[in-house]
Amino acid sequence: MFNGFSFRLGTRADLLEMLDDDDIRADQVEKNLSLSMLTVPLSTVPRRAQALREQGYVTVLRLPCSSPRAAQEVEERIGRLLNSPAPIMLFLDRLSSMTIQSSNQSDCEVLVRNEIPAEFFGKRVILNDSIRFHVFSLMVPQERLLAALQESVDEGALDARWLEWDASAEVSVAVGDGWEVSAPHAFTYLPMGDNTAAPFSGHINAPFVTDFARLGLDPEQPVNKLLLEFAAELCIRSAEQLIAADLDANSVVDLTTWAVNSLSFVDEASKRLNDRPLADVIRVPCVGSGWAALSSVHRWPTDSGNVITAESVAGVTAAHLVDPSRVSETRLGRLAETGKHLGSSLEPAPEVLAEWVERLAADLGSNATTMTKWRLFYDDLPDLFASGDPLSGRNLLLSADGAVVSCDHRPKGNEGPRRHGIRAVFFSPKSTGTDDDDAVDGDLDFLPPKSLEDRLVFLHPELEWYVGPQRTRGRAFLQDRGLARQFRTAGLLLHLGQVMARSASICRPPCIYGSSSSKRTTGPGAAGRFELGPHSGAKCAACGFPPALGSRLAVVSGFRSSHVDYVCGAKAFSPRCMWSHNDGWE
Repeated sequence: MFNGFSFRLGTRADLLEMLDDDDIRADQVEKNLSLSMLTVPLSTVPRRAQALREQGYVTVLRLPCSSPRAAQEVEERIGRLLNSPAPIMLFLDRLSSMTIQSSNQSDCEVLVRNEIPAEFFGKRVILNDSIRFHVFSLMVPQERLLAALQESVDEGALDARWLEWDASAEVSVAVGDGWEVSAPHAFTYLPMGDNTAAPFSGHINAPFVTDFARLGLDPEQPVNKLLLEFAAELCIRSAEQLIAADLDANSVVDLTTWAVNSLSFVDEASKRLNDRPLADVIRVPCVGSGWAALSSVHRWPTDSGNVITAESVAGVTAAHLVDPSRVSETRLGRLAETGKHLGSSLEPAPEVLAEWVERLAADLGSNATTMTKWRLFYDDLPDLFASGDPLSGRNLLLSADGAVVSCDHRPKGNEGPRRHGIRAVFFSPKSTGTDDDDAVDGDLDFLPPKSLEDRLVFLHPELEWYVGPQRTRGRAFLQDRGLARQFRTAGLLLHLGQVMARSASICRPPCIYGSSSSKRTTGPGAAGRFELGPHSGAKCAACGFPPALGSRLAVVSGFRSSHVDYVCGAKAFSPRCMWSHNDGWE
């Protein structure tokens, strides 16, 4: 038999009955006392309450509804609460469990909450023995809260009775411990409406001022604005604690990368607390270099590299590259979005990326790097660069003498030729030709003389540029982007002619000879052809070139002959011919 105190909530009629139907006094009482605080004893205990008492319950609340429509609304809201993606028990720190059961159903839902101290500022909350959160809290000073309440009252947004608030106000934030909150939510101890999202990838709890249905949150309302400002400071302080302990980097990103429309809250909090902009306060772990500020870090643009990787670049440069093993891809995306609005790009500029790759090439060149590794190095370039322009003139190419030399640089517009004149980089010839290169004799020494070594460069002959009949990705990139040239006899001779025409210090008479019937031509179309004769086995006394091989037509700027003429040229210039001179050779 139930022998406790049973009551119902009072009504206006109950109040009038207690006050002898004095409407004036009833108005005064109702102005200062909510009718929900008026208890009316019950002489008869409802059967449902008696049944719950027999099951062991000691407190039962039965909330009356004013109409069938109101009862339906209550059922819908309870349903929304139970089906909400937000965790109901997260901020109910006085409860260890909650059982939810409908009177017309036998099944019930049991929610369990455990709280354990954390090794850092804050605590860990575990829901239903599986869902883990980092939870952080901060008290709002009473004088700040009262000032915000006064402003709200002055604006007419709140009743003056709010100024009697003398309880402490606390702001709490929660982020996933090892996982990412996909549906951020705002709480006033229980989750608010589905459209009331937290401004970051987590949950926020505070005594927000909201409508009666708790469906909306106005961030410009003075009390709410104050609570969001403290929430932002709490996020900054909590992130700094995690960074100092070298803990969960993903939680740091969740706490500090607020939604764009709320980013000013956390940016201003950073300036208040640290006198620094947010981009200098947000820090993330980097490959091989600890934690670095968002303003100085970059995201490595690909995960498909074999040789050019974040680890290899970080090892030879001072680059701060976000460690992808500690920061998830979605967090990287939010970091990039936040950085964009703070004036810091997470993506390295092509020129910066080219500088890093150049330093890596220098490191490979100073070590005993295999040809296979060099080939993979070049195969990585297409994944990093859409254009060859950032690499033009940078030292990336392994030359025939084992040095790391600069890529081909072709002047553009009014840009003058580099150094003393035109320079060209060619793939080394092979004894078997391809669709890209002419064939040469296997024992041919094609290295240019000293006088031309800075104008004519060949890549290392042991580099393999084909897999079967197909070009490697590196060969295709270097060739198609104009960073190295095909080995073509005509192209080599044309380049030599341009060099000789531009610089007399490189090749001067009697370096070029003609027969008695040859003649120098000038003016438009002056370039001519030389039909080359047998090899004499000599070297040119003027420039040091050995004669080239074979019998072939070649183009050299500035000369034309109707029959046999002779021109100095490197052996590499003509893969199947030998050039001769009637004088001028040692």
